[in-house]
Amino acid sequence: MNLPSNNFQELIDLLSCPIPETIDEQKVELATLESYTLPILQLKDENRRLLVLKRNQYRHPSEKGLTDFDRRTMLEADVSDEEKAYNDYISMYDSLVSRIESLRLLLSL
Repeated sequence: MNLPSNNFQELIDLLSCPIPETIDEQKVELATLESYTLPILQLKDENRRLLVLKRNQYRHPSEKGLTDFDRRTMLEADVSDEEKAYNDYISMYDSLVSRIESLRLLLSL
């Protein structure tokens, strides 16, 4: 799945800069940020699906003589990379939506 610029660097740069002061710059930034919304949402959802599949794949049966704590700890270790990727997409999407809402509010004034 390709993002508008095939990477996140432009999005990260936009989100880390202050909101532009002029209306024209705000409109350009809003359009750019909105172009990232669907790809980020799709990547977030795909990573959620992969996380659920991985969790199901690594469930440890109770007949192994493991406690619930042991099984939970092992499962968390087995899916930690997928969970981190999913959480990163959640954070990025939340930041993106917050910035878009802020720009829309400013442009509506």
